[in-house]
Amino acid sequence: MAVPIHLMGLDLYNRPDVTLGERISYIRSIYFSTVGLRMLRFLPAYGFGGIANIELRKYFKKSFGEEI
Repeated sequence: MAVPIHLMGLDLYNRPDVTLGERISYIRSIYFSTVGLRMLRFLPAYGFGGIANIELRKYFKKSFGEEI
C-alpha cells in the first residue's frame, strides 16, 4: 500500500521537473518489480530465519534439559 507513495516521493526528489503524467507512467512501469523486491526482502527473516529459530530453540532447550 505504501509503495506508490514511496515511489512518488523518490521520483519527486530525483526528477523534480517531470510532468505528472510522466511521473505516473514511470511509477506504473516499476510498480510490480518494486513490490516483488520488497516482498523478497522479508524471505530471509521470516522464511529461513523462522525455520532456523525454531530449530535452534529446540537444540538449546534439549541441551539445557528443558522439555520441548
